[in-house]
Amino acid sequence: MKRFVFTFGTLYEPKIITALLGSKPPSFLATLHGYSVFEGNANDLSSEIKTDIASKRDLSNFSFLFAKKTKDNSVIEEKVYELTASQELTFDWWERYPKWYLKRKPLL
Repeated sequence: MKRFVFTFGTLYEPKIITALLGSKPPSFLATLHGYSVFEGNANDLSSEIKTDIASKRDLSNFSFLFAKKTKDNSVIEEKVYELTASQELTFDWWERYPKWYLKRKPLL
């Protein structure tokens, strides 16, 4: 089974993907329709994630990017990486799956 991750924000950078996963997986550009990227802060975090992050950093200046479904024709155009099973496990740990991101079947 192929595994894909749609990235945007900091995870778009190949050097970050390489540092996280050990090598840069194959990738391609893709468009996600009906979503926009928004900047969130500590107030947008679940209490569990907020507690976890607060143990490591000051949340007063913390921000992150997230995709949010919109009612207009917004799109996010970014990279999709094809992951190995091992890379997916690493990514899941790093991104705190299922608390920080969701998995969905690809629309390919």
